[in-house]
Amino acid sequence: MKVLLPILFSLIITYAFAQAEQEFYDVLPGQVKMVKAEGIRQHGKKEGLWKSYDPQGKISSEENYNGGVLNGSYKEYFSNGKTATEGTYKNGEEEGPWKEYFSTGEKKVNGAFVNGKRNGSWKEFYTSGQAAIDGTYKLDNKEGTWKEYYPGGQIKIDGNFKNGKREGPWKDYY
Repeated sequence: MKVLLPILFSLIITYAFAQAEQEFYDVLPGQVKMVKAEGIRQHGKKEGLWKSYDPQGKISSEENYNGGVLNGSYKEYFSNGKTATEGTYKNGEEEGPWKEYFSTGEKKVNGAFVNGKRNGSWKEFYTSGQAAIDGTYKLDNKEGTWKEYYPGGQIKIDGNFKNGKREGPWKDYY
């Protein structure tokens, strides 16, 4: 019982300072308000899941916060409801797998971040789904084999990068 009492007291204090909050759009000044964003603030800082909405009331993003800093899953939406971006934040910076899409739902970018920097395999696509870029980043610098393609699928550029600079033989195609 002595152990439970401090834990219970701590939870009560924590939630006593947490307040639900909504931000609004003025659709008709002084008359109609639409929810712009909603979530919880704790000690004046965003905490947990926050949802944002466009002026038509459709969800535009879902963001997770810890102490006012983006931390956790992150998702943006197009006005048609399809996912625009999905990834994760850690201490306010992109971290881990990252995906972006065209408004049609087709993939646009497939990559990863470490401490807010592109890192690892990085692929970009045309709206047709055809590859546009296939390469690798090392802490935001292009590294290793790098290929870019024309919309029809033919190779445009083929070569290697080292520390973000072209290195060795390169081929540029018409």
